[in-house]
Amino acid sequence: MSKIIPGYTKVAAGDFTQNAAPGVTNVLTDSINGLNIKSTNTAAGSTWEMSSLTKAAPATPYCVTAHFINYGDQTKLTGYGLIWRQSSDGKCHSLTNYPNGSTYAEFITFRKWSDATHPADYSYVSNELWDPKWFRIVDDGANRISYISTDGINWKQEHSIGRTDYITANQIGICFDPIYQNTIVLITCDHFKVDYSG
Repeated sequence: MSKIIPGYTKVAAGDFTQNAAPGVTNVLTDSINGLNIKSTNTAAGSTWEMSSLTKAAPATPYCVTAHFINYGDQTKLTGYGLIWRQSSDGKCHSLTNYPNGSTYAEFITFRKWSDATHPADYSYVSNELWDPKWFRIVDDGANRISYISTDGINWKQEHSIGRTDYITANQIGICFDPIYQNTIVLITCDHFKVDYSG
Protein backbone atom coordinates (compact mmCIF):
# COMPACT_ATOMS: atom_id res chain seq x y z
CA MET A 1 0.00 0.00 0.00
CA SER A 2 1.40 3.37 -1.02
CA LYS A 3 2.14 5.93 1.66
CA ILE A 4 2.31 8.81 -0.80
CA ILE A 5 0.23 11.67 0.55
CA PRO A 6 -2.79 12.49 -1.65
CA GLY A 7 -1.91 15.32 -4.01
CA TYR A 8 1.80 14.48 -3.97
CA THR A 9 3.57 13.36 -7.15
CA LYS A 10 5.57 10.17 -6.60
CA VAL A 11 9.32 10.30 -7.17
CA ALA A 12 11.53 7.44 -8.41
CA ALA A 13 15.24 7.11 -9.14
CA GLY A 14 14.47 6.12 -12.73
CA ASP A 15 12.99 9.56 -13.34
CA PHE A 16 16.46 11.13 -13.24
CA THR A 17 20.05 10.88 -14.46
CA GLN A 18 22.59 10.88 -11.63
CA ASN A 19 25.53 13.31 -11.70
CA ALA A 20 27.66 12.06 -8.81
CA ALA A 21 30.35 14.19 -7.21
CA PRO A 22 33.79 12.52 -7.31
CA GLY A 23 34.22 12.21 -3.55
CA VAL A 24 30.92 10.63 -2.55
CA THR A 25 29.09 7.34 -2.49
CA ASN A 26 25.42 7.73 -3.38
CA VAL A 27 22.69 5.18 -2.73
CA LEU A 28 19.25 5.77 -4.24
CA THR A 29 16.36 3.61 -3.10
CA ASP A 30 12.76 3.69 -4.29
CA SER A 31 10.28 3.14 -1.47
CA ILE A 32 6.58 3.44 -0.84
CA ASN A 33 7.36 6.80 0.77
CA GLY A 34 9.25 8.24 -2.21
CA LEU A 35 12.89 8.41 -3.28
CA ASN A 36 15.36 7.79 -0.46
CA ILE A 37 18.77 9.42 -1.00
CA LYS A 38 21.92 8.61 0.98
CA SER A 39 25.08 10.51 0.02
CA THR A 40 28.27 9.84 2.01
CA ASN A 41 31.32 12.08 1.69
CA THR A 42 34.38 9.81 1.35
CA ALA A 43 36.82 12.56 0.35
CA ALA A 44 39.63 13.58 2.69
CA GLY A 45 39.10 16.75 4.67
CA SER A 46 36.30 19.27 4.32
CA THR A 47 35.22 19.52 0.69
CA TRP A 48 32.20 20.51 -1.34
CA GLU A 49 30.74 17.37 -2.91
CA MET A 50 27.46 18.24 -4.58
CA SER A 51 25.71 15.52 -6.54
CA SER A 52 22.53 15.97 -8.51
CA LEU A 53 19.68 14.02 -10.05
CA THR A 54 18.53 15.75 -13.21
CA LYS A 55 16.08 15.52 -16.09
CA ALA A 56 15.47 17.68 -19.15
CA ALA A 57 13.93 21.05 -18.40
CA PRO A 58 10.66 21.74 -20.20
CA ALA A 59 9.99 24.77 -22.36
CA THR A 60 9.36 27.94 -20.41
CA PRO A 61 7.42 28.95 -18.45
CA TYR A 62 7.65 26.15 -15.90
CA CYS A 63 7.60 25.57 -12.15
CA VAL A 64 9.26 22.76 -10.18
CA THR A 65 7.98 21.98 -6.68
CA ALA A 66 9.52 19.42 -4.33
CA HIS A 67 9.08 18.26 -0.75
CA PHE A 68 11.91 16.77 1.36
CA ILE A 69 12.20 14.97 4.67
CA ASN A 70 15.65 15.28 6.24
CA TYR A 71 16.92 12.42 8.44
CA GLY A 72 20.59 13.44 8.44
CA ASP A 73 22.93 14.93 11.02
CA GLN A 74 21.81 18.55 11.22
CA THR A 75 25.04 19.71 12.90
CA LYS A 76 27.18 19.05 9.82
CA LEU A 77 25.68 21.42 7.22
CA THR A 78 24.57 18.61 4.94
CA GLY A 79 22.74 20.36 2.14
CA TYR A 80 19.85 19.43 -0.13
CA GLY A 81 17.44 21.18 -2.47
CA LEU A 82 16.72 21.89 -6.14
CA ILE A 83 18.99 22.65 -9.05
CA TRP A 84 19.21 24.13 -12.52
CA ARG A 85 22.03 22.56 -14.54
CA GLN A 86 23.78 23.20 -17.86
CA SER A 87 24.53 19.76 -19.29
CA SER A 88 27.32 20.85 -21.64
CA ASP A 89 29.79 21.58 -18.82
CA GLY A 90 28.05 20.71 -15.53
CA LYS A 91 27.74 24.30 -14.32
CA CYS A 92 24.66 24.91 -12.23
CA HIS A 93 22.63 27.02 -9.85
CA SER A 94 21.31 25.45 -6.66
CA LEU A 95 18.64 26.40 -4.14
CA THR A 96 19.93 24.54 -1.09
CA ASN A 97 19.10 24.20 2.58
CA TYR A 98 22.05 23.55 4.91
CA PRO A 99 20.52 22.82 8.36
CA ASN A 100 22.74 23.91 11.22
CA GLY A 101 21.66 22.28 14.46
CA SER A 102 24.31 24.08 16.48
CA THR A 103 22.56 27.41 15.94
CA TYR A 104 19.07 26.08 15.13
CA ALA A 105 19.17 28.05 11.90
CA GLU A 106 18.72 27.09 8.29
CA PHE A 107 21.25 28.40 5.80
CA ILE A 108 19.29 28.84 2.58
CA THR A 109 21.71 29.44 -0.27
CA PHE A 110 21.31 30.26 -3.93
CA ARG A 111 24.67 29.25 -5.28
CA LYS A 112 26.53 29.12 -8.58
CA TRP A 113 28.71 26.04 -9.17
CA SER A 114 31.47 25.68 -11.76
CA ASP A 115 31.42 21.93 -11.08
CA ALA A 116 30.43 19.53 -8.31
CA THR A 117 33.30 20.49 -5.97
CA HIS A 118 33.71 24.20 -6.72
CA PRO A 119 31.00 26.68 -5.73
CA ALA A 120 31.72 29.76 -7.82
CA ASP A 121 29.63 32.27 -5.91
CA TYR A 122 27.21 32.72 -3.03
CA SER A 123 24.56 34.70 -4.81
CA TYR A 124 22.37 34.78 -1.74
CA VAL A 125 22.51 33.47 1.82
CA SER A 126 19.58 33.65 4.25
CA ASN A 127 19.54 32.54 7.88
CA GLU A 128 16.06 31.24 8.59
CA LEU A 129 14.94 30.36 12.12
CA TRP A 130 12.49 27.82 10.77
CA ASP A 131 12.63 24.57 8.87
CA PRO A 132 11.54 24.74 5.22
CA LYS A 133 10.60 21.40 3.73
CA TRP A 134 9.20 22.67 0.45
CA PHE A 135 11.31 24.07 -2.39
CA ARG A 136 10.24 25.66 -5.64
CA ILE A 137 12.15 26.91 -8.67
CA VAL A 138 10.50 28.79 -11.51
CA ASP A 139 11.68 29.81 -14.96
CA ASP A 140 9.20 32.30 -16.36
CA GLY A 141 11.09 32.83 -19.62
CA ALA A 142 12.87 35.93 -18.32
CA ASN A 143 14.08 35.03 -14.84
CA ARG A 144 14.88 32.03 -12.65
CA ILE A 145 13.14 32.48 -9.30
CA SER A 146 13.47 30.40 -6.13
CA TYR A 147 11.08 29.94 -3.21
CA ILE A 148 10.86 28.05 0.08
CA SER A 149 7.89 27.09 2.26
CA THR A 150 7.06 25.20 5.43
CA ASP A 151 3.62 24.05 4.28
CA GLY A 152 3.61 24.06 0.46
CA ILE A 153 0.94 26.77 0.48
CA ASN A 154 2.59 29.94 1.72
CA TRP A 155 5.79 30.67 -0.18
CA LYS A 156 8.70 33.03 0.48
CA GLN A 157 10.69 34.21 -2.53
CA GLU A 158 14.40 33.78 -1.81
CA HIS A 159 16.05 34.90 -5.02
CA SER A 160 15.58 35.97 -8.63
CA ILE A 161 18.15 36.11 -11.41
CA GLY A 162 18.10 36.47 -15.20
CA ARG A 163 17.52 33.09 -16.82
CA THR A 164 20.77 33.26 -18.83
CA ASP A 165 22.93 34.59 -15.98
CA TYR A 166 26.00 32.30 -15.64
CA ILE A 167 24.27 29.35 -17.33
CA THR A 168 21.54 28.54 -19.81
CA ALA A 169 19.94 25.70 -17.90
CA ASN A 170 18.58 22.77 -19.88
CA GLN A 171 18.20 20.45 -16.89
CA ILE A 172 16.31 20.55 -13.58
CA GLY A 173 16.45 18.30 -10.57
CA ILE A 174 17.45 17.49 -7.00
CA CYS A 175 20.82 18.26 -5.41
CA PHE A 176 22.56 17.11 -2.22
CA ASP A 177 25.90 18.01 -0.65
CA PRO A 178 27.63 16.36 2.35
CA ILE A 179 30.41 18.89 2.97
CA TYR A 180 32.56 17.17 5.59
CA GLN A 181 34.44 13.87 5.39
CA ASN A 182 32.32 10.92 6.54
CA THR A 183 29.18 13.05 6.81
CA ILE A 184 25.97 11.82 5.24
CA VAL A 185 23.03 13.47 3.53
CA LEU A 186 20.03 11.30 4.31
CA ILE A 187 16.78 12.57 2.81
CA THR A 188 13.55 11.40 1.24
CA CYS A 189 11.99 13.29 -1.64
CA ASP A 190 8.32 12.33 -1.61
CA HIS A 191 7.06 14.93 -4.07
CA PHE A 192 8.61 16.29 -7.28
CA LYS A 193 6.27 17.95 -9.74
CA VAL A 194 6.83 19.99 -12.88
CA ASP A 195 4.05 22.31 -13.98
CA TYR A 196 4.39 24.03 -17.34
CA SER A 197 2.60 25.66 -20.21
CA GLY A 198 3.03 24.84 -23.86
